[in-house]
Parts: sequence; C-alpha cells; structure tokens
Amino acid sequence: MELSGLELRYLISEIREKATSGYYVSNISAITEDSLLFRLHHPTEHDIMLILSVRGLWITKLKFGQMQENSLERALKQEIERAKLESLEQEGTERIAILKFRRLDGSLRIVIGEFFGEGNIILCNESLQIMAILRPIEVRHRTLKTGLKYAPPPQRGLYIFAITLEQMRTLRDKDKELDVLRWIGRNLSLPKKFVEEIASTAGVNPKTKSWQLSDEQLGRIYVAIKDLVDRVGNIARHDPVIVFVDGKPHEALPIRIAGIVGIAKSASSY
Repeated sequence: MELSGLELRYLISEIREKATSGYYVSNISAITEDSLLFRLHHPTEHDIMLILSVRGLWITKLKFGQMQENSLERALKQEIERAKLESLEQEGTERIAILKFRRLDGSLRIVIGEFFGEGNIILCNESLQIMAILRPIEVRHRTLKTGLKYAPPPQRGLYIFAITLEQMRTLRDKDKELDVLRWIGRNLSLPKKFVEEIASTAGVNPKTKSWQLSDEQLGRIYVAIKDLVDRVGNIARHDPVIVFVDGKPHEALPIRIAGIVGIAKSASSY
C-alpha cells in the first residue's frame, strides 16, 4: 500500500516532534536493499531509531539485523554519520521527504526520500547535486543520476494544506466533464480512499458533475477537505493502532481500518 501525501505529513510531524534540536546521526545500517536504519543520538535524550525506505520513513523501537546489502549504506555513512539532523520537510504535498544534515565541517548534506512508484533514496550536497542514488532514473520529465542536480517531479494538484474556497470555485467552472470523485482526486492529487470519504462526508452524490455543484455543496466539500487534512495530518487528532499479522503485532506504514486513519506501530512501542 502506497503512502499518501497526507499520511507523510503526519509521519514528518511526528518525527519532528520527537527529534528535537541536538540529535545527530550516530550510526547508519542497511536493513534491506531499499531500506536503512538511522540511529539518532542526543546528549541528554533517548536515542531515536529512524527507518528510511522507498515506502516511507518512521520511528521504530524494534531492532533489525541486516537482511540484504544496500548500495547507499557506504556513501551515507561516509557523508552524514556524526552530522546533526537540521531539518525534516515535505516537498509541498508530494510524497517526498527532505532531510538536511549539518556536518562537523559546516557543510550540508541532503537526503531525499521519494515514496511513489518504485520509490527512491537520494543523497545530495547543499547545491542539490546528486552524490549517490539508490535507483537512477530517466523519464520524460526528469533524469536522476550521480552528478546531476536533483529535480522533483512536476507538481500535481493544488497545495491542499492551504487550499481556498475561491480556488475550488475556479476549478468547478473549469473541469466541466468530470464527476465529483475524479474532480477532487485530479485537482487535489488525493488517493481514492480519501476522495470517497470527502464526498461521503459532504453528502454529495459521487456521480454529480463538478459544474453541477451548487455553492452550498461546494462549501460542504471544502469543509470536508479541511477536516480530513486536519484529522490525518494533525498529531493531536490521531491515535495509534496495532495491526496483527498471523496473530503477531506488525509494524507498518500508515493504514486505514474501518474508516479510521492511523499509524500502525509495534506493540513494543507501548
């Protein structure tokens, strides 16, 4: 199951809340060919174990041994071990996390996690020149390989975290052939599960064409979008859940169970 931009916002907020100023990378180890474990150390706080994979990033309390080699491990150890975690941001509403590390010599290293498609992990210098990359790519919109400057994919949809009712009115009058579900999904770049919940919460028939929406219906959709964004991205409105696989607690990425959006954590976290 792919991570959505809204769920990534939650994860980044949670990590930022716990990884306060002063944490530095004390160790990096490979778990699999597409996932790594960062141990973050602080002089007075508990260590934080941060997993970065092509599917997402999250804090764990579990211990992992190496199951496969990872082609980025050596470069990451060389460039950012002992470096301080300076910031963690999301690229707009995209499924992209940007981690910045300040080295002892004052230089900056940037680790970028892309959590869409096959996923990717990229190490850059402070000019965003790629120093190492897990999966070099060459597609219509961009080429990513060592030596080139990193470029994010073209932005899809509006910036959902600051969308306005006026923007939605403009879009309503523009996309006249789309039904409500496709209209919301295309313009906000949201997965189907969220689009359907927005329409249901707003009490709008999913077969309605966007141009047929009244101002009152559009207002209900807008309120439903803002509430969803707050519920998914706001740590204060989230409760963790435990997922059981084959009768055992299982650590996973953000999931949706019985209409509740939550972050699955290991039982050892409690």
